[in-house]
Amino acid sequence: MFRSWLLASASLALAAPGVAFAQAGTESVGVEEVVVTAQKRAENVQDVPVSVTAFSKATLEAAGVQDVRDLRRVTANLNLTTSAQTTNTRVMIRGIGTAGNTAIEPSVAFFIDGAYIPRVGSLLAGLNDVASVEVLRGPQGTLFGRNASMGAVLLRTGEPGKDFAAEITGSMGNYGRNRVTGMVNLPINDTFGARVAVLAYENDGFGTNDLTGKRIGYSDALSVRASTKWEITPQLTWLLKGDYQNLSGDGNPVITVVSKSVTPAAAANFRTRLDPDGAGPLLGVTPYFDRQNSRHVFQEADANVTDFQTGVTSDLSFELPSGHQIKLISAYRDWHNDQYQVSSGIVTIAFQSRLSTFDSQSHSEELQILSPETLLDGKLNYVAGAFFYEEDYDISQTSDLYPAFCNIFLLGDLPKFASNSRATGTPEENRAIVQGSIALFGTYAVKTENGPALML
Repeated sequence: MFRSWLLASASLALAAPGVAFAQAGTESVGVEEVVVTAQKRAENVQDVPVSVTAFSKATLEAAGVQDVRDLRRVTANLNLTTSAQTTNTRVMIRGIGTAGNTAIEPSVAFFIDGAYIPRVGSLLAGLNDVASVEVLRGPQGTLFGRNASMGAVLLRTGEPGKDFAAEITGSMGNYGRNRVTGMVNLPINDTFGARVAVLAYENDGFGTNDLTGKRIGYSDALSVRASTKWEITPQLTWLLKGDYQNLSGDGNPVITVVSKSVTPAAAANFRTRLDPDGAGPLLGVTPYFDRQNSRHVFQEADANVTDFQTGVTSDLSFELPSGHQIKLISAYRDWHNDQYQVSSGIVTIAFQSRLSTFDSQSHSEELQILSPETLLDGKLNYVAGAFFYEEDYDISQTSDLYPAFCNIFLLGDLPKFASNSRATGTPEENRAIVQGSIALFGTYAVKTENGPALML
């Protein structure tokens, strides 16, 4: 029986008031203006000729969105799926996307604070101090690069404000689930401020492996974000953000087979294939069926994931006397992921194991020129710029074949293994990817009587 994990929740907030309530009968309630950056500038969503879904921090919290994968629950046509290998997180919009992201360039691009994130699997630690999310549907290659052929997801984290603010929230639940978030905003003086946000959580996993006695799906994470904002002059502003993310767990999904879908003949054939002598590890055991509980499995499986990263983003903005704005966004990210898995094909015998390592260092520079909104009496605006990107990406994987693999799948070509040791001479794969990109981009938009028309 499904049980809600949430048992208790407590929060404490200390901040300057941010919402004003009108007195009854004195002011009418209007539609809140939604500001997006789908065209590299802050605009009313009604003036943007792009299919975009935008979420504020309050909306995300009310919907219970805590992870980038939760966005699929609140966004039409968006799907994020994580395979048994956490680095292989696939993203699709309108049913179209790349088959994976382990070593394949995505077709839906992710950005944090304007900086491109090449590997979606690095975003699984959780949404820490995210101020807004925008999901852009359809080709976005002109402004967001070659890896946005099906769309882009823009995440914007909180930045230092003018007033002191502090916030801490916590929740506890069954299955050992605990979560704490905290934020402090410190205005150092009239021109300089700092902000620190922390996210930490843990859970023991929602499933149980009756064969090994271990919980399935356990994880814990720590995310720290720090930012400073310096108004060097009234025209020059420097926003600097840094983060550290650490995620660990088993990355082991609960995969079961509905027993009613398996005929007795199929079950007997399955048992014969795995245990032809009738005296092996399957003797008296019902193989890999759901055992009347979707949260319990009976299979030889084990896994361990260690994932950590650091990143820094610099946003230097200068406003010219003409009203034009020049921005330079510089970013660097170092991501490392180790994952060990014993893959059994959802059966009670260990067939093989693999140890995978992913190591990515990426660097990007983007120079933007944004026109003022007053050109031609507000009927014309444009964006132009240059983009540079490079990534060094190393992948290594070692696979070990267990005796059962050779005994079953090699069909007697090799002598049967009597021990439980791994096979020797197991395959090892190493891959080094070095890629770079240089691009110039530009768009302009003309407003007509019937609304905005985007001209490329």
